[in-house]
Amino acid sequence: VPAPITATFFIILVLLLRYVRIKSKLGSKINDMFWKMIIFIMFFPLLLQSQENNVLPYSHITLDSVVISAVKQGLSINDLIKVMQYDSTLYIAFNNLHFTNYQYRHDLSVLDKREKTEAYKKESVRQIYKDKCRQQSIESVEMKGDFQNRKGHDKYYTVELFDNTLYNEHSVCGEKRKTNWNNEVYGSKLEGHLGAVKRVIFNPGTPVDLPLIGKKFAIFEPEMQAFYNYSIDRKMVAGEECFVFSVIEKPEYSNTRKDIIVRKLITAFRRSDFQIIQRVYHMEYQGALVKLDIAMDMKLTAIDNKFYPEQIKYDGFFKAPTKKAERVKFTTDFKY
Repeated sequence: VPAPITATFFIILVLLLRYVRIKSKLGSKINDMFWKMIIFIMFFPLLLQSQENNVLPYSHITLDSVVISAVKQGLSINDLIKVMQYDSTLYIAFNNLHFTNYQYRHDLSVLDKREKTEAYKKESVRQIYKDKCRQQSIESVEMKGDFQNRKGHDKYYTVELFDNTLYNEHSVCGEKRKTNWNNEVYGSKLEGHLGAVKRVIFNPGTPVDLPLIGKKFAIFEPEMQAFYNYSIDRKMVAGEECFVFSVIEKPEYSNTRKDIIVRKLITAFRRSDFQIIQRVYHMEYQGALVKLDIAMDMKLTAIDNKFYPEQIKYDGFFKAPTKKAERVKFTTDFKY
């Protein structure tokens, strides 16, 4: 607890003692009130300390010389952590896709156990936005293998999640811009899972509503800090001067602890306004029921002072109860 706070409470304590000496003849009610105030004063500094313990100590973070200079000029590391956890600029960039004309090219491969291509799909999709309505159409598609089962349902869960994120075969009208994905309402089970994926991507380092593994994503909590190296560097990313915040699993814990899921989280913030430019994510977990090994790289680009996705790279293995194990790789490039 900072010294000024401790000194302040000591002074208050002395004044209260003098007050009680003067007023002690007024009865037990004064004494009861006095002791309640004493107990509050004794434990309030501990309350402050417990709140501070939830903040990642500076001593745990490696800073380069440029960042150290920025800290001296007023940059708050704790604020930067909060920005990374709760920032909405990455979500807004994806939400901006609902209100513009664009084209995306999607190159996806499904691999078997021997890492050979089991199925692939290359497609080009164009969206036209006009009169507050967006309509998507598939311009070209090249496919090999089966992407649907005998009942006509999506065969691969990862592909189904992706299609629900980017593609809509029907015209959508009257949408309003959103600044926070937490306001979204999910009706189906798939949409609920998609919401959990969004939390992992848009609010990294916070617990996720997933059975068995949800709390293991909270990489800034005190109980998880010993397992990671934290660093902040100044780098040029896509022509922008950025603060790059890296959280990387310590080598000595690699593949040895099941309570570690996030292996790498790197976020590049534009120095001038903390706009996210890029996010790199690697997650791995080998549990009895759930197994995953997923790497993602998302890059944004600015057009007319608005940010949009530029490229998404995904390389992931996923196995969950009632779901067949699948390894999927894809790269999606956006053109505006």
